[in-house]
Amino acid sequence: MKKTLFSIVTVFALFSLVFFSSCKKQQNVDTDTVEAVIDADNAAAEGIVTAQETTGNSKVAYGNSCRIVTRTIDTVNKTITVVIEFNGTCDDGIPRSGKMTIVANLGWRRNPLGKGVTITYENFTRGRRIFNGTVSYKVDVIEDSTDSSKVIAMTTTMDNFTVTFPDSTSVTLSGTKTIEFVKGFFTFWDKKDDVLKINAQVEGTNRKGENFTSVSENLIIRRSCNYFFPVSGTKTIKFDDGRTYIIDFGDGTCDRIYTVTYNGETYTFEYEPNKD
Repeated sequence: MKKTLFSIVTVFALFSLVFFSSCKKQQNVDTDTVEAVIDADNAAAEGIVTAQETTGNSKVAYGNSCRIVTRTIDTVNKTITVVIEFNGTCDDGIPRSGKMTIVANLGWRRNPLGKGVTITYENFTRGRRIFNGTVSYKVDVIEDSTDSSKVIAMTTTMDNFTVTFPDSTSVTLSGTKTIEFVKGFFTFWDKKDDVLKINAQVEGTNRKGENFTSVSENLIIRRSCNYFFPVSGTKTIKFDDGRTYIIDFGDGTCDRIYTVTYNGETYTFEYEPNKD
């Protein structure tokens, strides 16, 4: 009986050692910086899709369970301004508050080439993180894809864009992105057919004041899956002190799982924006 009890205790101790050792290793990954950079991509994708959806001429004001939208048309400068005030939990289960202000050239949805959109985020909150800053988009390319739909490619710039956490510390980002509407740009009425691809090069400062660069390669966002979280593609974050994280978003499966490879070890995380 003593031998059995000793064996059970030994196995439990070894299991605990392995478990807590694994947790400790995962804590070495700066997930706050990783997810802030992911969030910046997500917010940019959400912004341009929201602009695509709300700058039409069919309604002056409308809302849904998490937002109220108002529109103003300037016929002199040929622009449309859309103000979106968020006030609840959206269809993806993430609560939102704050405001987006979208200014776009009139007619950009039907004839977008060379036209621009700017989106200003004012205390725009997704889950527990707050976004502030302005992102500019300009449509550079329209081409036919292999499935005969139109691909819309936009150059996206951000400067001193901030992602703020509940303790008021922030990650600041500046740089450029290429966002492609691979599918769904011209079907304004159908959200679920939207497929976006993001490539980006940004630099930033994290919550601890450490500098880093981030390169995103072929991030795919399918709104039929989970709205604004990548289902495939990679991101590489390099800190000035030499640390390098390689983030992989998977093989296209509809989930919010991503892995981080650091120092030869790979760790799995779940994106949970409603948690601190």
